[in-house]
Amino acid sequence: PDASHRLGEGAYAIMRVLQRRLLDAGVGMVLESNFLRGISEDDLRPFLPEARMLAVYCETDPDESVRRFLERTERGDRHPGHHDTDPTKAEELRASLESGCYDPLDLPIPHLVVDTTDPDAIDRDAILAFARDGVIPAG
Repeated sequence: PDASHRLGEGAYAIMRVLQRRLLDAGVGMVLESNFLRGISEDDLRPFLPEARMLAVYCETDPDESVRRFLERTERGDRHPGHHDTDPTKAEELRASLESGCYDPLDLPIPHLVVDTTDPDAIDRDAILAFARDGVIPAG
């Protein structure tokens, strides 16, 4: 896991460099990550003055998240560097979810929380409208 964490830190460093270069070139982007409340703000805050930022948070209850995690582990969908087969990972995930570390970041940007419990019930048009306009849809 230590090597995996170092690779993850490197990946975030690369993402910051790409953010800077794309913004400097006037190019928009979508960043997708499991940003951590209380940690990730420091990486994103420097870009606030020059970028139109908003956030979409996909969430479900911890039981469903753990169920999906275990299902992906059984299928072997993720890179072995994630160490998903470690028997402690599912409970670490549950503890992280319940700690609030995946709650919306403490940044002055609009954010939309999307319940992904039932993928067929997700209002994709509302997400698109939010991404386009930065306004949380009514309802």
